[in-house]
Amino acid sequence: MMQLYEWLLDYQNLSNKIEYLEYQLDRNKRELKRWVEGDLQNVSLNEKSIASRLEEVIFDIEHELAHKMNDLYDAEKLISKFEGLE
Repeated sequence: MMQLYEWLLDYQNLSNKIEYLEYQLDRNKRELKRWVEGDLQNVSLNEKSIASRLEEVIFDIEHELAHKMNDLYDAEKLISKFEGLE
């Protein structure tokens, strides 16, 4: 019986991961904006600081988010083929 609804857990996990990635993406974009045009624009960065890698972090999150969204689409496509679900 547990295996019958394993797809539901997978779907929920994917949805949760996407929500969290969207949250991370928004947070990092806001932080980058602070460094580029906000209150931190005059602060010097060194190459080892987290802020100096924000663009790379944002790119990585966007990449992972795209893959998770594709996985979610595939899961929705699979679920739509199941019979007897209401």
